Amino acid sequence: MATYLVVPAIIIDDYRSFASVKHSMSLVRRTWGENLIAQAGFGLLGFVIALPIILVAVLIAALVPGIGLYIGIAVGAIGVLAVSVVVSALSLYFKTALYEYAVDGVAHGGFDIDEMEASFRSK
Repeated sequence: MATYLVVPAIIIDDYRSFASVKHSMSLVRRTWGENLIAQAGFGLLGFVIALPIILVAVLIAALVPGIGLYIGIAVGAIGVLAVSVVVSALSLYFKTALYEYAVDGVAHGGFDIDEMEASFRSK
């Protein structure tokens, strides 16, 4: 949890490695809420999107004789990798918006103030 907001701290406010961890810890302690649920939601979203890709890959491997196994593995691996990249980018975008809200109290990145307040609640 100490490193939850480290990447935005380094990128936005130019903190160094240990200072960014300390800053992240103070922000997480000061403003805590449903952000873990949001991160679990991103994981669930990735799973729901990846599941049909995996099913298609298994079907290709099972139904296409010979080279179908390799094609199925390639389709599955590329598809899951693509989903992982997109979900990771969305998660980082959300973390950055939460970081900016925690630092200056202003909602950025297409989020409104009510959404940010619902994500971060003071202890």
